[in-house]
Amino acid sequence: MEFASRLWKFGDGTTFEGLSPTHRYAADGDYQVSLTVTTLDGRKGKTTKVVPVRTHDGAVTRPAVPATSRQDSRSRSKTQ
Repeated sequence: MEFASRLWKFGDGTTFEGLSPTHRYAADGDYQVSLTVTTLDGRKGKTTKVVPVRTHDGAVTRPAVPATSRQDSRSRSKTQ
């Protein structure tokens, strides 16, 4: 079946017309995404799905290394 149009609504006020959308959300949340298609003879169909968007803080911090260290007696290797 051929479609005359495809309209995507991403739940944050933005839309896309076409076959393969890409979208970036500005904030985490649950967004209601919908796709409405229209056939060449004017019939319409719509589907909606809630899409959870979660990001993770990717910052890497430098690990703290103690200025001095002490070897525990339990971890010493014994030499003969």
